[in-house]
Amino acid sequence: MSVLTPGESHAQLSLRSLGEPRMGPSPAYGFGLSFDSYLGTTHGSGLLSTNQTGLDGSATLCRTETARLAFSTRATHTSIATDTNLPLSGTSVPEKAIGVDAGLSWNNRRSTGRMDSVRLQIGSSSDAPFSDDNVTDYSLTFTTMDSPMDGSSWLFLLLAGSQLGELNRNAIPGFAYLKIGEKYQVLAGFPFSTVSWEATPKLWLNASYVPVTNFNVSASYAASETVSFKMGIDRQYSSYLLADTPADERRFAIYQTHAYVALSGCMGGSSRWEWEVSAGYAFDRQLYQGRGLNAPDSDGGTEDVADAVNLSLKLRLVGR
Repeated sequence: MSVLTPGESHAQLSLRSLGEPRMGPSPAYGFGLSFDSYLGTTHGSGLLSTNQTGLDGSATLCRTETARLAFSTRATHTSIATDTNLPLSGTSVPEKAIGVDAGLSWNNRRSTGRMDSVRLQIGSSSDAPFSDDNVTDYSLTFTTMDSPMDGSSWLFLLLAGSQLGELNRNAIPGFAYLKIGEKYQVLAGFPFSTVSWEATPKLWLNASYVPVTNFNVSASYAASETVSFKMGIDRQYSSYLLADTPADERRFAIYQTHAYVALSGCMGGSSRWEWEVSAGYAFDRQLYQGRGLNAPDSDGGTEDVADAVNLSLKLRLVGR
């Protein structure tokens, strides 16, 4: 199961989902529940703690031998406790943030083997989601991947969205080269790259990068057919749009580097439960307020906050 980032922006989510390796057939449906807590390690200046509860679901609406129409949605509620004010405005950090999104995707494999995909999505991550267009994101993503030749293929994409100002773009073109070997998978390109390598039959090494600042390096060990152990480090951010706030101060984000260990497993047959428990430590954390997200100190204000201990639980039901 992927490690979800609290309050992840919709542009970032679209890029991350495109960059993640896909192996095996798509599930007919899936429902997930998650709990994610970052507990600040100090009671003095710079305390920042967050607690997030998340729900997500997906379902195949229509399927033929060559095409698939699917629906997906997710919702998160994040409570925020801090003694630090927003860096630019000096006002209080919102006590809660809510994220909601929903999307339709259409995948079609042509007779030549080429795969075309279109995804339409609407969402909002804010202290007042969908209160106006300034905190609402509409996006359209088109991808095409040519027929694999000797385990390799090219992927091209175009992502357009109403909130891509965080990346200083109205639309983002991209490309990647996919190579699948007997013990590895590499997706290298712009604006994302991932690599997975089967070092031994039980040990996998993984690395990925998604703009603007997200990276993940991890190692997974299969203790059995149903239980695996994982450890890694990532750089991530949580992003929210503040309602009734000037454009130059509208985006609020939490940047942090996160080291973690996780235990995951599954049970069941055609319908199965997947679970993951993890613990970690977050450091190099900053509060950011500004217009974009090119870097935590590029065009806005930042405030350093204390380290935090992370605890997480994820449950998911998947049917095929």
